[in-house]
Amino acid sequence: MENNNKPVVNLISKPENMLKTVYTACRTCYSADYPINIYNSTDDKEKMLKLIERVISSGHYSTIEHIQVSFAISNVSRACTHQLVRHRHMSFSQKSQRYVKEKGQFDYIIPPTIEKNPELKQKFELFMSKISEQYQEFVDAGIPAEDARFVLPNAAASSLVVSLNLRELIHVANLRLCTRAQYEIRTMVKMMCDELIKEEPWLKPYLVPKCERLGYCDEDKSCGRKPKLEEIISKLQGKNIYIFVDELERCRPIFAIELLEAIKHLFNVKGLAFILGIDRSQLKHTISNIYGCGMDGEGYLRRFIDLELELPKPDIKIFTNYLQQKFEIINANERAKGTWTTGYDEFNKYFNLFVNLYPLHLREIEQIYAKFNVITKM
Repeated sequence: MENNNKPVVNLISKPENMLKTVYTACRTCYSADYPINIYNSTDDKEKMLKLIERVISSGHYSTIEHIQVSFAISNVSRACTHQLVRHRHMSFSQKSQRYVKEKGQFDYIIPPTIEKNPELKQKFELFMSKISEQYQEFVDAGIPAEDARFVLPNAAASSLVVSLNLRELIHVANLRLCTRAQYEIRTMVKMMCDELIKEEPWLKPYLVPKCERLGYCDEDKSCGRKPKLEEIISKLQGKNIYIFVDELERCRPIFAIELLEAIKHLFNVKGLAFILGIDRSQLKHTISNIYGCGMDGEGYLRRFIDLELELPKPDIKIFTNYLQQKFEIINANERAKGTWTTGYDEFNKYFNLFVNLYPLHLREIEQIYAKFNVITKM
């Protein structure tokens, strides 16, 4: 068998007008015009690219999920495909070892570290030959291919058709183009990206290792392409960076969980501290909505939170007095005198009594004062 360790990757399907499709999705979110009118517009390429870059940079990734691409991939090891199928939001149709019987010596991939050592390469090839002979013996003895395949190694070559949307492809590229990724899947993903970039050059800035988009390396060990985050922070000469994440429980459940899962990798970075301003009980409900009612929301949060401080209950009277001044809820005739009128003082007093009987959130109280302010100004 003449062995070729290089994957074979071909782009077999993509939208005809990918750039305009993504632009239409982006523009539709911020335009009163019909999507079809946006698609048929004569906006120039530079304008479209600027909007797309701004929308993607803001994290509005649903706009690139409308793009579906398909690749035909062959001459990759089962070890490689086992890594690839771990990615979500992808579709796979792979050569079956159950229905496709190997005839003669099966194709296999030799890792470069073994291939460069003649002695070890010879032993590797001899071992593959013995496996092939054993496989053929089982098949010739009437053992079904679905059982005989149990002796086939991770090195056995495979082929598959892969389809995924643009958001997932960017995600895969960000992870698998990193030099810390295993060589074979890194080579394969690079070829997938190159195939698409040949057709759509504007995608090149997005189909890169994650460090190119982050501006730093978040791996345990850096290849030196980008500095580690710790190195960047160390240049602050002993100063810390504090990042506040407020009202996470008010966000979409999926976004809240994805954000926690993303930033957890930064929690152990020296000099970097995250302060979460959250309603813990509400966030536990969010976690249950995502993972199911049986999920221990409290246990999940303990994975992220080292120290918890509960703010004291606010003094409602002080807050309402502040709102009264903020919205200038005073009689127009008395404004020049700088005194509050009896009527407005009475409203403040009785409203405080109402809140003590029927507790409201501070935001709800502020909304009531805002509406009252509009009414009194009419």
